[in-house]
Amino acid sequence: MRIAAEVKGFDPSVAMNPKMARRMSRFIHFGMAAAKEALADAGLDFSDWTPEQRDRVAVAINTSGGGMEQVIDGQETIRERGARFVSPFAIPALSGSMAACLVSMEYGLTGPVITQVAACASSVICFLDGLRMIQRGEVDVVIAGGSEAPLLKMGFAALANMGALSKRNDEPE
Repeated sequence: MRIAAEVKGFDPSVAMNPKMARRMSRFIHFGMAAAKEALADAGLDFSDWTPEQRDRVAVAINTSGGGMEQVIDGQETIRERGARFVSPFAIPALSGSMAACLVSMEYGLTGPVITQVAACASSVICFLDGLRMIQRGEVDVVIAGGSEAPLLKMGFAALANMGALSKRNDEPE
């Protein structure tokens, strides 16, 4: 495979504390950055919102794989160096819900925080969930989206074996 939607040169410190960024997976970096950009574009600033208003803001960020690269990295670390060298942040970094959780914590939002994993449909489902929460009057605002990052050989192999990848590998025109 030669064509992928790889993001090159992304600096996660534009979206989150560099120390936290080192501990988290790339899909979390992208989720945080996308949320910050969306809030800026929408002109939303929660700094003067009351606790009651913050209770009415949901964060819904879906993924199809989350930080699955953390599982592979952890297994390699165990094999090469031993279990005591596995990061204590490996579980939060691989958790599919961590992008939504960190966005919620970043802005002090106390409404629903949800994540669903539904393969290729994850982001679409997220927007529909957000729409339903607003329609039902559960919340007034939903930060909704999807985030994905791992470009893993195992993932490419599995998708190729199921016939889910394009066979077109010439340069895009």
